[in-house]
Amino acid sequence: MKYYYANGRLMSGYVAEALRHLGKVGVLSSRDWGRYFCRNKHRRWQERQLGHLRKSGYIKKHPASSLLGKWILDEKGKAFLYARNWSIVNPVPANHVDHDEFVARTLCEMEQASYIYSWRVERELKMMNQKDYMVSNKDGEMKFPDAVFTMQLPSGVRTIALEYERRGKSESRYRSILWNYSALTSISLVIFICEDESISRRIERALKHIGNTELFDRLAITSALEWKSSPLEAPIKMSRGVLNLKSVCLKFEERMAG
Repeated sequence: MKYYYANGRLMSGYVAEALRHLGKVGVLSSRDWGRYFCRNKHRRWQERQLGHLRKSGYIKKHPASSLLGKWILDEKGKAFLYARNWSIVNPVPANHVDHDEFVARTLCEMEQASYIYSWRVERELKMMNQKDYMVSNKDGEMKFPDAVFTMQLPSGVRTIALEYERRGKSESRYRSILWNYSALTSISLVIFICEDESISRRIERALKHIGNTELFDRLAITSALEWKSSPLEAPIKMSRGVLNLKSVCLKFEERMAG
């Protein structure tokens, strides 16, 4: 499919991909632009292209003065996405940027390796009111997974939820979250990405406390350090043992060929 700028000039496919990513996630760093979207790997060229998109009104700097090299959609970028009925979430607040970019980067890694063919982050799920994936609605505040994505497992196409635990929650809060996940039949696997072992232990204790044996086979825990290095090869701990996504999932081209 061909895409065009507002002035009629042909737009590169990777620019359209980057704008769509911004619409789904709400923030994009200069670093991630160069790593995941820009085909030309020369830094000066990448910066010139970002400068062109900014001057043309497609992107603009994040309003938080503490955030350097972070971009959000400008009016022409929003119009481009709106014309295609693509998602446009609100910009990520400064205090959530590190968390949300971590999640988005790992999704990009798996998508570009062709192991994911559909994904949404929490902001998009909330905007679309995707109640099939709602974990809780406490005091009117809807809680969704940090991300959901689809992969091809041996048993078929399955939806997987991600929860990035950067700082951790109380054990009682984890009990509530896990109990709600146990009722979500739309989710086949929940992967908790934990910054340290104390968070992992809290989740494991919460799972034992609720005693839901059906959830045991649907819960996985992994290290944030390992996941950051390679989400597909990071060891994920489950009741049946330790595995990684690459060993049990097919690339979606293989699925189509099959």
